[in-house]
Amino acid sequence: MIDDEIWEEGPKVVNAHIKRLIEEHEEREIFQSAFPNEPPPEPIEGPGPHLRPTSSGFEIVPTLPTSGERDDPTQISLHAQLNRRVERLKSAMPRVQNTHKALFDEFNDYTVFAGSDLTTLDVPSLWSAGAALNDMVEAVARSDGNVANHTMSETQRLEPDVLSQLRSLLRDHTTFIMGFAQGQELASRAAALRLLDVKPADLAQRARGVLAPMLDVSSLLAKHARSLVQTIDRALDASDDMTLALVGAAVSAATRSIIAFGRAVAPIIAPVAVATSITGINASTLSGDPNAEALRAALTYLIENANALAAFASHDAQLKAWLDWLISEIRRNLPPDKS
Repeated sequence: MIDDEIWEEGPKVVNAHIKRLIEEHEEREIFQSAFPNEPPPEPIEGPGPHLRPTSSGFEIVPTLPTSGERDDPTQISLHAQLNRRVERLKSAMPRVQNTHKALFDEFNDYTVFAGSDLTTLDVPSLWSAGAALNDMVEAVARSDGNVANHTMSETQRLEPDVLSQLRSLLRDHTTFIMGFAQGQELASRAAALRLLDVKPADLAQRARGVLAPMLDVSSLLAKHARSLVQTIDRALDASDDMTLALVGAAVSAATRSIIAFGRAVAPIIAPVAVATSITGINASTLSGDPNAEALRAALTYLIENANALAAFASHDAQLKAWLDWLISEIRRNLPPDKS
């Protein structure tokens, strides 16, 4: 089975080639003995935004309320009240655009998710956007109320009526979002971050280290996914005392996005490695795939941000378990000389 060209290289080359073949054979036997029948099951993803590739980039697939949650009279009433507060604030927020641009943008991104009909509402995205808006509002309030800040004039401070309306909106948001099982689970996971061996602020920065680069990769995120990542990234950047809810939103969005990217590109890793190289993916490799641009963008993102992903996953058990599964799945499908 050894090619003539190798025989012609002499005994040393032939022996080295045979040794390599034996090692590869032993590695396959070890792997197959560990999983004799079927590959290990894919880990559970956990709560959070769900993304899938489209022709416009990775987009959010709404995690809809259950029928009981959609038909609950209290939730229907709270949703109507939430949207009335949003509409009232829409007329007030332009007044603060020049002095608090980040807060203005944060509110606009929040309305993208809050404005959905109750039957099509994406609970994880609204929970995350609300956590980001809440932290931005409180950071601005702390900054405005700091008596040592003599550089800010009265006209630059957030108007008291606007601050009051924002806080009322966020109180209604919290009551509404906690009426969903998915919202309760996300809040519970955010609270559990206190138990990790890393400070929430450090974890938030590691999450931002994988979220922010998503915005720089062309064709990676579609409209709503981009709005979600922007609103979390903006809040993480501007906040001076991050809440656990915001950290939880960052961890959830980052984890689920990375999982979506990895799952989408896993099937193409093997053919890419055979045809060119992992970094050499080109149009012909994904010819005819309507989501080709999104897949190429995901592969580029995963390769270019490998170190940031590793740092983030070291304190995210959910993501670490999934990445371990993905690596084993890729190795299982690669030809021996590419493993």
